[in-house]
Amino acid sequence: YQAGAFLNAVPSRRDFRIPTWALRIAVQRRLGLPLDEALARGAPTCSARGGKVQDPLGDAASNIGRLGHCGRHNSLLAALAKVMRSVWGMLVEVEPRDHGYSNDYRPDVSVAGAGRSRSRLVGDVKFKDPLSSNPEDVGQRGAFVGLGNTEPGTSADVFGLEQRGAVGDGDFRPSDGGGYVAYKKADNAHALSDTDVQMYLFETFGEWC
Repeated sequence: YQAGAFLNAVPSRRDFRIPTWALRIAVQRRLGLPLDEALARGAPTCSARGGKVQDPLGDAASNIGRLGHCGRHNSLLAALAKVMRSVWGMLVEVEPRDHGYSNDYRPDVSVAGAGRSRSRLVGDVKFKDPLSSNPEDVGQRGAFVGLGNTEPGTSADVFGLEQRGAVGDGDFRPSDGGGYVAYKKADNAHALSDTDVQMYLFETFGEWC
């Protein structure tokens, strides 16, 4: 987990440079401080996408930005593909059209022979915010465990869940592993049978796994 890695990046390389205005926002978000831009606008009356009110901490903006989820996801995917191509070259395919090895879900990125035992690597890129635009929906696990508000649900989507326990056992308890877990089909169910599926989860605060 590298939530503060960007603060240690040496800005002598162009790829590592961040404009001053963007660095100010990133540091304020990282420290949980109100954003200068939001405070300068006065009372939070500017509506975000989806009818949410922009808050001084920027939580609404991080969840429902002006360009929407697809905009930031595509920007992240392009940056990740650039890094992967520095290793595997043109073997790296971004959102491939021909994906018979994953006929129920189009991969974000795929690399032939780069997976375990020289299998095909299939990457599913996720970009999420650990804080909800609604304060009442913010999970508590993220305050104690890295990626605690995003990884469990994302992993269940990507890899699925096997049923454990019975309905009468109560809700699943992360503390001891007890309770009931319902079956959930993986988004990548077909690809999991014959490829190396990897989850690339990034958070808006900088953490990744």
